Amino acid sequence: MDVKSGFDAMSGQASYQQPPQREPRGEPKPALQLRPEVTPTGPAVLRMTEHRRREAVALTQEIIEVESDLSLVQTVKSALGRLEDMLLELRELSGQAANGAEHNTALREADQQELEHSLGLIETLATATRFRSQLLLDGSHAVQGMVAGEHLEFLGVEGDIPSSPIEGYSVEIDEAALPAQIVGTHPLTQNLIDRGEQLWVREGNAEVRFRAIRGKPPQVLLAELQQALREQELPLEATLVTGERLSLQHLRYGSSHKFAVASTTPGVLSPRSLEWNSARPGRDVQGRINGEPCEGRGQILRGRSGSPLIAGLALCYTGATEDLTLKKAGTVSVLQGAIPLHLGGGLLSATPKLSLRSFRVHDLGRDVPNPSGFQSLEDVHLRTIQGARDTEAILEGALSELGSIKERLDELDQQTLRESIRKLKHEHAQLNQDGVAIEGSEQAHAVAEYTRGQIIAKTQESVVAQANQQPQAVLSLLK
Repeated sequence: MDVKSGFDAMSGQASYQQPPQREPRGEPKPALQLRPEVTPTGPAVLRMTEHRRREAVALTQEIIEVESDLSLVQTVKSALGRLEDMLLELRELSGQAANGAEHNTALREADQQELEHSLGLIETLATATRFRSQLLLDGSHAVQGMVAGEHLEFLGVEGDIPSSPIEGYSVEIDEAALPAQIVGTHPLTQNLIDRGEQLWVREGNAEVRFRAIRGKPPQVLLAELQQALREQELPLEATLVTGERLSLQHLRYGSSHKFAVASTTPGVLSPRSLEWNSARPGRDVQGRINGEPCEGRGQILRGRSGSPLIAGLALCYTGATEDLTLKKAGTVSVLQGAIPLHLGGGLLSATPKLSLRSFRVHDLGRDVPNPSGFQSLEDVHLRTIQGARDTEAILEGALSELGSIKERLDELDQQTLRESIRKLKHEHAQLNQDGVAIEGSEQAHAVAEYTRGQIIAKTQESVVAQANQQPQAVLSLLK
């Protein structure tokens, strides 16, 4: 009788796996392993978890960097807030000086000393404001520019443009700027002065009516006319040109500045007696930078918005068209010193930079035409009424510039940096939440696999034991 025994009895249990090998006695069984060993055919959940952990670390670093940039911007905003307060106080001081008595020397000297003290504080603020080790308001983080060419002056850049090539960009001038002007055709003779010649000048809403005084020579009359123009804050200059003809010229260049005149004698200013006549219009500069047509306003040539290389680049050409032997007036080189901001994660299409112009005294209130000829806040004084008025105009210009810069910083603070931090923190929190869920599912999977293996092993041992018992019972009956 052929009695099958051992593993031959398992031929009908094809659905079960081979039983595990018996372990030698005395060796402890390995402890329960909740995390399955990572193999090429094993679960990929562990590899996914480690990848997400690396992403979480990277996001944490990005959040730290953007928060540091936010602190930098807030430092700048705080310093500019103090600067604005000082400029407002100086504007109030200059307004009081402009309305004060011209001959109160002691009071004007006291106002001048207060002005100089405040300007010193502004200079200290601009040269001492730091974030960590870097100066912020001294102009070291502005777009630096250098021009080569007579009559060219670099004014600055509004916006972020890259550095220029080493050779710079060519500057070509087609037409130089001109101021509005009128020149009389009839000489201003002593006879007309003695007859009480009258002149009218209007610019904007301001108007001057001037009457010549008998016996005064033309040069004295000219000085008195100029003084009358200054007192009414008309930005005009009166001169005598060839043939003792009277000339009036606007102090500001460009087509937007106009004025009108009239005179009792035809030809002294107006072609007809007592009839308003507009001055010859001014002209804006026309030219190109790096071959690109630019916008001209007065003597200022500015790169058009949208240009990737010269947008906001501003130059001043002070020469005349006759000074140009060639259209090329020179070159301009640009060096970008803006602070790059850390905005990773692809949250923005282009990484912004923080460009900070100089806020030193000699760089505030520039390009504000005034009868006193002040070029910046560094030149102002309160020793005369006209000086006080022009100081007030310079301060108005500086406050206007400062206001536009603060608006851009507020936008960078609120809409860019804070929004980026919010998005990064949300992404970080979502990543951590997903990581916890993955780790929990990983452990559940490991426990389920272990339990399944144990059930199969126990079942196999039971079947093997029953199969071995049946042949032994038959053999006992045959004995």
